[in-house]
Amino acid sequence: MNYYSPELVGYIQETGTAAHELTQKADILPLGLIYAEYLTGALPAFDVGKYQYAGVTARAGEVLRLAPTTLPAGVVDLVDRMLLADPAARPTIAEIHTTGPGATDGDPRDVIFGGRAEAGPAAHRQAPGTR
Repeated sequence: MNYYSPELVGYIQETGTAAHELTQKADILPLGLIYAEYLTGALPAFDVGKYQYAGVTARAGEVLRLAPTTLPAGVVDLVDRMLLADPAARPTIAEIHTTGPGATDGDPRDVIFGGRAEAGPAAHRQAPGTR
């Protein structure tokens, strides 16, 4: 599995993305894929028979979304925005650091995704076989 953004796919395939268009925002979608997999145990669902990779799926105009989960709505919204095909619509890395994963209110029980140590990210994962 690769974690390419749609614009990186375009650059590699030489189909419309110039090198100067590969900004930090090109790293946000792959980071969103990693967060999705970490938080839910799976990548966002997409037709692997039609598109081999999530970045190709997004490049084709398909919307990638976090699978249904018990995660806080703010985390789901942030990850879903990270998965947007349009780099300009994705959050900045500064926004991710201050409002999403890793942001805490100073409580020592905080874990990486804003929950408390007794819950942790694994508590929000889907049951196997559900999507």
